[in-house]
Amino acid sequence: MATVKQWFLAVRPWSFPASTMPALVAVSYVFYTHFQTLGSIDWLVAAACVLGALVFHFSGNLVSDYFDYKKGVDSENNIGQTNLLIINGVFKPKTILWYGIVLGLVGVALGICPDFRRIYDAVERFRVNFLFLVPALAEILAQKIAHKGRSAEEALGQPLEWILVGGAPLQRRVYESLAALGIRAVTGYGLTETCATYSMTPLEGDPHVGAQGLVSQAAGVETKVSPEGELLVRGPCVMRGYHGMPEKTAAVMEPDGW
Repeated sequence: MATVKQWFLAVRPWSFPASTMPALVAVSYVFYTHFQTLGSIDWLVAAACVLGALVFHFSGNLVSDYFDYKKGVDSENNIGQTNLLIINGVFKPKTILWYGIVLGLVGVALGICPDFRRIYDAVERFRVNFLFLVPALAEILAQKIAHKGRSAEEALGQPLEWILVGGAPLQRRVYESLAALGIRAVTGYGLTETCATYSMTPLEGDPHVGAQGLVSQAAGVETKVSPEGELLVRGPCVMRGYHGMPEKTAAVMEPDGW
């Protein structure tokens, strides 16, 4: 059975500064820029941010080492600590993989607000001007602002200029609620395969509520509708394929790039 020390060594503790330092710099920046105006900092949240970054780093190290071991990346003269523990029989490869997955989920959980209804508090506290939200959170925020004032500026003390909404269609009633509060809702559509946002409603003019905006105007981007009614995209923003998975790539991409 592995010892506590061996479990600790498996996550490569000597690499911790790579994740903790940026997190600490971010916390220091928030302290420097907001302390004088807000009067206080939520140190529990700050600690959770640093710990979340660290735990997520643990996860990345473990999952990376698992696949390095399975694919034979490490040589006899250059082998990672985790793979050495696997070779010596301390851990089974799948144990390392699940260890990494569990720590990854813990890291994600530390970075997620435990109560989405507190989004208004976060917007007010950090003096947010622009937001990226899913429709459900946009609706919650609109309701909270409406209870505090007749507009976002009256409720928050400063304007909330626009919210980019994605992940699901934005209902007209939510759009109108936001508009009544002086907030412009911008909807967008995109995929990982199209390098995220592919279309977006314009900031000016008719928003065409319910639509997902105008197609990207980037050079070389083309679109058309297939006979089956699917939206097809081609251009420099589209992926070349799924790494190491030619069959899955062929299932979603034509040879000519559509």
